[in-house]
Amino acid sequence: MQRLFRAWKARLSILYSKYSTNEERLSHRPEDVEFEDWKYLIQYFGSPEFKVVSERNKRNREKQITKHTCGTKSFAEVEESMTNPITGELDTQVWEIQHTHKDDRGELVWLDSPSQ
Repeated sequence: MQRLFRAWKARLSILYSKYSTNEERLSHRPEDVEFEDWKYLIQYFGSPEFKVVSERNKRNREKQITKHTCGTKSFAEVEESMTNPITGELDTQVWEIQHTHKDDRGELVWLDSPSQ
């Protein structure tokens, strides 16, 4: 539920960022959000507190050296999904799964040299 809520909030934040004025934002309310809730979210996304946190998170994200392909799935969730339910052992290396992707030929390719 937390992951779904976070993704929903991120989608609303992106929609908020598309428009430059609150009037435009109000006129482009998502269908799945009540008008009063959308007004609150517009104030929330425009608040100085939210902007400070957002800028800090952007700076921290830029500092990351290695990239990963897990999306919003945590490393623990990836590890659990790769564990054999019968033996309890990992079927493959979690680091490799998280930092590679398949190319056009279906071969695993590292995302970047620090990950490799």
